[in-house]
Amino acid sequence: EIFDGLLLSEMIKIISNNWECFEKLFKHSKDEMISYLNLLNIHRRPAAHGTVINNKDFEDFRLVMSKLETIVA
Repeated sequence: EIFDGLLLSEMIKIISNNWECFEKLFKHSKDEMISYLNLLNIHRRPAAHGTVINNKDFEDFRLVMSKLETIVA
């Protein structure tokens, strides 16, 4: 509920600015996590805005998501 209505970019800023509250959730450094989250934000934009996604964009999105899934699992 606390993140309801927030943009992913806003959540990334919250995580970055309050890293000490989140660092135990992730297996990587702050810089790595913020980089992965920023990549996710870039690659999910077309889907979030109703744009047709080509195969390359979908593959890029899945690569980022796969990496994030292993980090938070």
